[in-house]
Amino acid sequence: MYESAKNYLGFWLCEDRHHCKIFNSHKNREDEDRLDQLHNAMNFYRIARNFPAACEEDHEERYAPVLRIVDAIDNGRKQPVAAVEECAAKLWNEYGKYVLSAASKLLWIKFRSPIVIYDGNARKSLKAPEGDYAAYYELWRKEYAKNKSAVADACARLAEEHPGEQKNISQEWFRHRVLDSYLWGGGD
Repeated sequence: MYESAKNYLGFWLCEDRHHCKIFNSHKNREDEDRLDQLHNAMNFYRIARNFPAACEEDHEERYAPVLRIVDAIDNGRKQPVAAVEECAAKLWNEYGKYVLSAASKLLWIKFRSPIVIYDGNARKSLKAPEGDYAAYYELWRKEYAKNKSAVADACARLAEEHPGEQKNISQEWFRHRVLDSYLWGGGD
């Protein structure tokens, strides 16, 4: 589990921490800047291909509906499963594709915990049915409960080695992503 924690810390430092700013500081930033950052995040998460546009380089045409949809979702009033399913449905209405993985990744970028990223490799590790976020979420939560102590121990060790990141490493969302990293490797 320690290797998974170390791997996720690398992801956090190089990518995720930057992407999480897209939705969390939008009131002080220009939409064009946010669209460029969203484009980078969607490429990193390999979900950009799900959002076609007549011109691939026109970030406004391609991603403005994504920003509008995700900005409008308020996780404080919804359960995580309902929030992800609502986002996926709205994206489907806009783009004509049911993009469950993309919806979960976008909402994780916005809210982090308690959103659980729907990932194909993690889904296979959990033996969850394809396309069923509620079942996936339930299996993921059970796996997290089973591994919570090992994740906590790995994060405690990691925090000792990286005291400047202790605040992030101690957060529940970070621990969730450690389990994701573990599941990407097949849960071994």
